[in-house]
Amino acid sequence: MSGEAQQRCSCGSGKRFLRCCGVRTPQGETVAVVLQRALTALAAGQLLQARQSAETLLRVNPRHGEALLILGSVALQQEQFADAVRLWTKARAILPEKQEKIAYGLALAWQGLKNPERALSFFTQATEGKEAPLAAWWGRSVLLLERGQAREAEVALRQVLARQPDHVGALSNLSAALKQQNRWTAALTYAEQAVALQPAEPVLWRNLALLCQEWGAHEQANNAFAQAIKLNPYDDLSHSSRLFGLNYLMQWTPAQRCAEAQAWGQQLQQQAQQEYPVWSSWPQPQQKKVLTIGLVSGDLRRHPVGYFLHSVLHTLQALQDATARENPGLTLRVLVYMTAAEDGLSLQLQKYCQGWLNVTEFSDRALAERIYADAVQILIDLSGHTRHNRLKVFCWHPAPLQLTWLGYFATTGLPAMDYILLDPWVQPPTAPYPFTERPLWLKDTYRCFTPPAPQWLPGPLPMQQAGQITFGCFNHLNKLNDQVLTLWGSILRELPQARLLLKSRQTGDAADQQAFLQRAQRCALPTQQLILEGVSEYAEYLRAYERVDLALDPFPYTGATVSLEGIWMGIPMLTLQGEDMLGRSGAQILQHLQLPMFIAENQEDYRDKALWWAQQPEALAGLRRELRQRLLNSVLCDAQAFVKEWSQGLASLWQEYSHRQGGLT
Repeated sequence: MSGEAQQRCSCGSGKRFLRCCGVRTPQGETVAVVLQRALTALAAGQLLQARQSAETLLRVNPRHGEALLILGSVALQQEQFADAVRLWTKARAILPEKQEKIAYGLALAWQGLKNPERALSFFTQATEGKEAPLAAWWGRSVLLLERGQAREAEVALRQVLARQPDHVGALSNLSAALKQQNRWTAALTYAEQAVALQPAEPVLWRNLALLCQEWGAHEQANNAFAQAIKLNPYDDLSHSSRLFGLNYLMQWTPAQRCAEAQAWGQQLQQQAQQEYPVWSSWPQPQQKKVLTIGLVSGDLRRHPVGYFLHSVLHTLQALQDATARENPGLTLRVLVYMTAAEDGLSLQLQKYCQGWLNVTEFSDRALAERIYADAVQILIDLSGHTRHNRLKVFCWHPAPLQLTWLGYFATTGLPAMDYILLDPWVQPPTAPYPFTERPLWLKDTYRCFTPPAPQWLPGPLPMQQAGQITFGCFNHLNKLNDQVLTLWGSILRELPQARLLLKSRQTGDAADQQAFLQRAQRCALPTQQLILEGVSEYAEYLRAYERVDLALDPFPYTGATVSLEGIWMGIPMLTLQGEDMLGRSGAQILQHLQLPMFIAENQEDYRDKALWWAQQPEALAGLRRELRQRLLNSVLCDAQAFVKEWSQGLASLWQEYSHRQGGLT
């Protein structure tokens, strides 16, 4: 017998070649010829011909492994994923030498069946051999990144790039994986490489812009957003993110930012109206004494918005339960439309709401239709132009009244956004009004702080032991523009023994620290006086305030949650009174704590006050002992008073609207 006849057939039958693929079909063709025709048809995308040829092979030999693989591939391409799993699983038992390829096919099939766990398992198997296909590494990296396993995704992505250095998707995703690990300068490098390879792709420009924005390179971010918008004028995310970024730029006035937001809001409104009609009538309330409130946000989790809302929603439920027993009146029914992934705090917040729906998979129109069907009466945006916003939903006006609140310190610019919640401290009635929305005023404060859970008391004032002051700023690095750093440099140069502790997610990686130190040098900020630290667990983050004597608030985008957390730990802050809501956040806090002596009128006053307080250890020590109680006694933590006024404000809006509509209640 010839050497060819002695060989085992590669189809997996286990038979000799001439007894298997040398066999002829009823039509007189050899099995080998039919197999080649099936493979050729599959490669050409001729799925019907490939399937017919593979079925012919299986009639001759039901255990023809290659035929099963071909049929599985056809099923995959026709999105018949369950059939693909069945066929490729049978092939797996027949073709042990092709396990990597089969595992890859099964991974794709399970991915199609929306089972990422099984898909990842098979992608992992497909990458275990020496000849693992590049596509298997790529598929594995995508799933790992989606699951938030950034380190594992990085390993897989580097395998892809080792085989194909110009893989744009891998470069872009590696940038995202490094960002998740708070390795910003490395992330920027790969984002820039991706843009250089495909400069006509708007998404790559947007990804680069978002990275630059979070890193604090705001001019570069603005330019990259402009390029993304030029390539895709209907890229809502780029438009919205650019508007958010303008808040960090000193050269943009509140009026200019408002005008930009208004121009984009009108464009988005026109675009939405061209796609679907805008509602002008709504379902009537089913219960006269129930006001249905809808909250749209991706931040009802471990996020400043989630922390602020915790005390509000918890107190609202408690007050309404007590009122229902004693004196039944108007009840607020709260429905949440969560636009991002949830966490432990989300689970707590759900307990205080009458409805909670995760809408991450909803299109904008589908979400609007759901809100309309739920008969929401007042729809509240908690995001503005921050991440996870769904502002386009508001353009169709799925609720009679729409309001923006809490998550964003400026105007949305949307014609369909009726109101914004304000107080006289963040927006003095006599000041220029940089909002397109009408104001809904609360008397004292537009927000209510939820005190942190850790109950340990602030420690002693560090400067009394060290003999020198330690300033601190725990805001994200993107708030520290060059003017802020230059001003802080002038303070530190006058106090050569002083230290400045900066703690943020952008100052933990060694490469990022080095990049920031170079920037600090350009701003004449003495780098030898800096202490740079990265993020940490929440309890450890709060304990870090024990090493700070006085917090320095950045500008023009001042702090909020970070400032209040510092005050909770006994640390007063020095802030610069700004020209608009985002610039007055720090001043609002200090006014309610009766600490106007920490509010600077201009940069020179800021510097003078910092130098003066650096010589007042006794006064700072006294404040350290009493600040927490002062905060707890203030309107900033009076959840009951806030919820009552907030509820009454919303009820008044609805009552006014009802009267305009002819007495509807």
